[in-house]
Amino acid sequence: MTNSKNNFLTLDQVIDNAIQNETQAASFYHKMQSIVTKSEVVGLLQILEKEEMQHLETLNQYKKNYKCIKSYIQFTPDVSLTLPSSEACKELGIGDMLNKAIEIEEKSAAYYLNLSNILTGEAKELFEGLAKFEESHIYKLKHFLLY
Repeated sequence: MTNSKNNFLTLDQVIDNAIQNETQAASFYHKMQSIVTKSEVVGLLQILEKEEMQHLETLNQYKKNYKCIKSYIQFTPDVSLTLPSSEACKELGIGDMLNKAIEIEEKSAAYYLNLSNILTGEAKELFEGLAKFEESHIYKLKHFLLY
């Protein structure tokens, strides 16, 4: 990675990116609940939506309360999730939908794990915890793929 101003984010920007991703993931799970017909999968999607909303609340609380000097973190700027449109969601089968959800969770887990490797203190603990949550989502989703 070259050193350019585009490769550096403030902690506020990192948290804002995480908030945006959590919001998008929760919205994706919410949309999928109205499309999927299997009650077990709907139940999983409800759980995942609720947990993404909890992550969102955790990030918002951390951002509101953390005390940090303004610092910059060298980081890949492309951290956004690519989610299918509402119309495209309707065309997804259950397997495709679960695979897309796994892709979302894997990208989020990698983002949080990378952050936890370069941060210290409370920020490191926050992102380690979020990475573990996202990894648990991957496990749950893969379980349903086998189901």
